Amino acid sequence: MVNMESCMIEAAKHPAECFWHCDWHACNCGLFGVLVYSELDEESGSKIVRVTVEDAINAQIKYAKNMGYFYQNQSEALGEFISLHWARYEIL
Repeated sequence: MVNMESCMIEAAKHPAECFWHCDWHACNCGLFGVLVYSELDEESGSKIVRVTVEDAINAQIKYAKNMGYFYQNQSEALGEFISLHWARYEIL
């Protein structure tokens, strides 16, 4: 059985001022943005990886938790992810 409370704690949350709370199509906080970075690949040498900001935050929070560290907020986790992966925002 899935513990919905723990899922909500783990999930990145939109700030109160984001229009997502009224209509998810109107999100303006950047959680649906995309980050791009390079990663080593055994076959081609390197590959381009794309990940949503929300997934990057969740991955960084999970990694830090496994290492015994807890971020103060989502912005700190996102900044750490960007720094560690040399990621940048993808401009569409």
